[in-house]
Amino acid sequence: MTLALNSKNKLGFVNDSIKAPSEETDPEGYATWSRCNDMVHSWIVNALSPEISNSVIYYSTAHEVWEDLREQFSQGNAPRIFEIQRDIAYLRQEQLFVSTYYTKLKGLWDELASYNNAIHGAQQDQQKLMQFLMGLNDTYSAIRGQILLMNPLPSVRQAYSSVSQEEKQCLLSSTYAAIDSSSSAAMAVRSNPTQSDMSDPTVHMGHKNHDRKRGNMKISGKIDDDMVQAQAEDSPIAHTVEKWDTGSKPVMS
Repeated sequence: MTLALNSKNKLGFVNDSIKAPSEETDPEGYATWSRCNDMVHSWIVNALSPEISNSVIYYSTAHEVWEDLREQFSQGNAPRIFEIQRDIAYLRQEQLFVSTYYTKLKGLWDELASYNNAIHGAQQDQQKLMQFLMGLNDTYSAIRGQILLMNPLPSVRQAYSSVSQEEKQCLLSSTYAAIDSSSSAAMAVRSNPTQSDMSDPTVHMGHKNHDRKRGNMKISGKIDDDMVQAQAEDSPIAHTVEKWDTGSKPVMS
């Protein structure tokens, strides 16, 4: 809310730095101030829930509305500071990209800085650097060791830039490795036929032996038939001829 009011140059109406001019001595200035005050008053009231707005809608100035809300809802920052410190301590990169991890961590740092202005300068920068490096995955242990050995230590922004470049190099290397593996597999498939008959020489030998056996069987069968026929022709029965005359018995000769 303060950012929006300040961007409109109206923050002075809620912190009472812009005083109302005298209506008697400067009626024109008072009219301008009153118009701006009513506009800021309506912005604040419309931003509230109906239950809360009903308790402040009847104030005449935006400053009175602002002070009433501050007294009602202003609380100590210690619980929120504790939550932020806890989130920073437990935040780890895990499956996040380095840029996403750094953005979440930086958001927590900025929010913590808005509550606590006691730590500034080199001590705060070094603390942020250590928190950023501790949350990185073990795959960045090499670049993390290099950063810690630098003297003086780099800023957290410089460390983030170095780790981000390392992440890009790792992604490129893994991509090229996958492409090379796919190319090698494709070449292996083209050079070695996938048919089982082509890959097993015993199958071809079996086909050849089978064909050879079939040919031998044909030849052997033909030879056997010829031998049987020759033996039949040489037997005594082959020389016996049955002669039949009409109405006569067969004559053996």
